[in-house]
Amino acid sequence: MKKNKRMLVALMSAVMLGTFSVVPNMVYAETDTSVPFAVTIDNPDLTEGYFAVIFKNDYSKEMIENTIIPELKSNDKIKDIRYYKTYYNADKFYTTDPSSAAIDVEYIQRDVYIVELVSYDKETTYAVENAFSKTEYFHYIDAVNFFKASDAKIPPDDESEPFTAKLEDNFIANSVIVTFKSKYTKDEIENTIIPELKSINGIKTFKDMTSSYIVELNFEREDKESAYNTAKALYDTGYFYCVEMNMLPNTASDNVKGDANCDGELSMADAVTIMQYISNPDKYGENGTDKNHITEQGKKNADIAGENDGVTNADALAIQKKLLKLE
Repeated sequence: MKKNKRMLVALMSAVMLGTFSVVPNMVYAETDTSVPFAVTIDNPDLTEGYFAVIFKNDYSKEMIENTIIPELKSNDKIKDIRYYKTYYNADKFYTTDPSSAAIDVEYIQRDVYIVELVSYDKETTYAVENAFSKTEYFHYIDAVNFFKASDAKIPPDDESEPFTAKLEDNFIANSVIVTFKSKYTKDEIENTIIPELKSINGIKTFKDMTSSYIVELNFEREDKESAYNTAKALYDTGYFYCVEMNMLPNTASDNVKGDANCDGELSMADAVTIMQYISNPDKYGENGTDKNHITEQGKKNADIAGENDGVTNADALAIQKKLLKLE
């Protein structure tokens, strides 16, 4: 049961981020052994123009960044090599959510670097990866986008992706995902910029997801106009490369049986939502006073036990059994 719980949390973290990957039969242990480079140029998943690498633990970060990377960048096909993310190992599952480390699991921290090339064709990419594989520096060369290398583009500091969200778009209104421009240090973001941004109307918390932040908002899931205004206010500060509102579409919850809180996934929180609703409908009903009250859509999602008999304790029990694989 403990293992099921670990896997469930890792999977839920991944859904939020959209940057989760499973590496089959591979555990990145503290070792100086290289994982053999076995990718071929005809692999349909071969990333073009980008790939990710993990250096052996023999080398300090200072040596990697001040000695090894400058040496590697002498290859005229390489545009840049930069630090990207830190991943945590949990039974072959990878997540960028450091809070998952609170679970009773052995996590191994690994630094990932993105190699960006001057050309975006497979031949160039494969040639550079092959050259890297012949050096002694790497524990692993990620050639087939396990680490979402092609999503790791870092823009110039004076550029931002346009804010293209529209009020009529299909998004939820209780969270936004943001990526700060690369010129800001973690210390500046955490200690100066975020405290300033919290004065913007509607912002509840910033949750660090390593490469980006989830901004939780103080709005109901359906209050799209307020969420849109807050997201636009965030973008207009000029701090961000990207402000995304479509991290979880409204229709996602419609296809998740048992999703009582309408967050797009099935979790123990849905069982809690049902039990709160049953015990105190004035507070947690569809017209309840609590901001976490159940909605009409939530009631439809929650009714999974019986034949359309409404939301009952049997639904909460069915959700728990499903999560624990006891059905």
